[in-house]
Amino acid sequence: MPAVRLGNASIYYAGSGHGRPAVLFLHGSGSDHACWGKQRPYLTTSFTVAALDLNGHGKSPWRAGQGLQTYCQDALAVLASLDRPTVVAGHSLGGAVALELALQRPKHLAGLALVGTGARLRVLPALLQLLEDDFEGATDYLIGLLFQRSLPQEVERTRQQLLHNGQRVTLRDFQTCDRFDVSERLNAIDLPVCVCVGEQDQMTPVKYAQFMADRLPQATLHVVPDAGHMLMLEQAPSLNAILHTFLERISL
Repeated sequence: MPAVRLGNASIYYAGSGHGRPAVLFLHGSGSDHACWGKQRPYLTTSFTVAALDLNGHGKSPWRAGQGLQTYCQDALAVLASLDRPTVVAGHSLGGAVALELALQRPKHLAGLALVGTGARLRVLPALLQLLEDDFEGATDYLIGLLFQRSLPQEVERTRQQLLHNGQRVTLRDFQTCDRFDVSERLNAIDLPVCVCVGEQDQMTPVKYAQFMADRLPQATLHVVPDAGHMLMLEQAPSLNAILHTFLERISL
């Protein structure tokens, strides 16, 4: 797994492929790069693919600091190392990072793919409290919200990711989401954007995706049936086809 240096820390990502453009995948709260395991092999035949472990997740060590700021630093470091036009694809919290990056207008950013996310990501106070008081209970509660389909292996893998990354990381993730709000700034993101959402998403429902698609100047909206919040696991072939078409459009 490649890594880039950021201060004294190494930021890890899974990288493969050599095509243009690149796609940089950013995972959601409490997750890691492995959540994109069904997208990477499919896209790597045509494009450069990188899937990042954000600060404190997976194989990237914890760094203190405000969540959104440190996560943007991670993504910018990998974006620079890829050194080619890149679409940043973010799920949930990762979508928030992608939107914030777009507002910073870094070099090489060629577009966004926003999967199960929103311009504003308020979290139920009861969930934030549960994450502080009973992390295992919060994990069980989250699992009940994340999936629409019965996928026992994917559900258990997601549960283990949450438990591995732990309370400190996952709580910071959801606190970061709760503070996030770029709903009044979307019209400043004049890049091609692919907005994708599962039709049964309970955490970031279709209205969140529609709100973004209506306000981003170059957005297209894709509502995928029979999928919840974990769209990339529940309906991988559909999402893969959408992303492949979008990346081909960027490469023209």
